[in-house]
Amino acid sequence: MGRLMHEGRVEATSGATPEQVWAIISDVTRIGEWSHECRTAEWLGDAKRATPGARFRGGNKLGRMAWSRQNEIVAADAPHLLAWRTVPTRLYNDQTEWRISIECDGDVTTIVQTFEVLKLGPVMERLFHLLMPSRQSRDGLIAHLKGRGIMGVFHYLPLNKSPMGLKLSAVPFECPVAEDVSDRLIRLPFFTTLSDVEFDAVTGAVRSFDVDRCR
Repeated sequence: MGRLMHEGRVEATSGATPEQVWAIISDVTRIGEWSHECRTAEWLGDAKRATPGARFRGGNKLGRMAWSRQNEIVAADAPHLLAWRTVPTRLYNDQTEWRISIECDGDVTTIVQTFEVLKLGPVMERLFHLLMPSRQSRDGLIAHLKGRGIMGVFHYLPLNKSPMGLKLSAVPFECPVAEDVSDRLIRLPFFTTLSDVEFDAVTGAVRSFDVDRCR
């Protein structure tokens, strides 16, 4: 098992110009065109474009879960860099900074997205992911949990297989490490209101799974 990631980086190339890429990423109302998790966004207050201090609210959906976060633009250097941070609230007291940089080399535009967790609450600090030995064992565990009324899910797509990654990429590319991890990763239903009995049921079900049967 591993802890929640505090930073990450993905990269893609595209035949679009930096200005064309910037037109998509800087307009938060178009975020649903390229994000696998944030489906909608709207500017808040008088904000109408990406400038430092402008705020927007993003609507996220992941499986059956849906939530929204307020964000603030911290850097907007067209057409090279866009950065924003989630705004801490009483409900969500964490803060993450996201950055998208755009660089051009001839006819190829490189898009790099990074995130860095700046602040994380004590509950989130204790979240763990489970990485199975193989895709077969991951799928087997999901079925094993489902048979006991427990929902285990996976959702992280490698960039080279995501709809927007395929759309923006100038040429097909491979991400063997990301693909391998994506095939083996599972999210368990742990949350702040989980009772001790429910926690024991989930962990007991995981321990009772015979991983050797899926090798």
